[in-house]
Amino acid sequence: MSPRSTEYQNLVTRGILKAAAKNADSIDQYVKTASDPLADARRPSNSSHGRYLMAYEGLFSLAMAVLEYHGARPAPTVRRFRRLRAPRHRAWFLCLKPRCRR
Repeated sequence: MSPRSTEYQNLVTRGILKAAAKNADSIDQYVKTASDPLADARRPSNSSHGRYLMAYEGLFSLAMAVLEYHGARPAPTVRRFRRLRAPRHRAWFLCLKPRCRR
């Protein structure tokens, strides 16, 4: 397996992508899966909304094939929220329970 490019390795290091084994059969399957939706997206007889959805699905399959080619896959999504602290002079606004009011 060839080494991953610097850009993909940085994304793996930051936890945005996960390392995965490259599999030629899986890459071929992603590309084959993309061909039908992309063909449907080119048909003018389909609604514009349907064409958009088909193009999106096809592009998603191609993106997954590219990630697989580079030995990566999407990492599980973890939402990280930063907790903001209110300034001290506004802290009483945040505490509405009677025991907090002093």
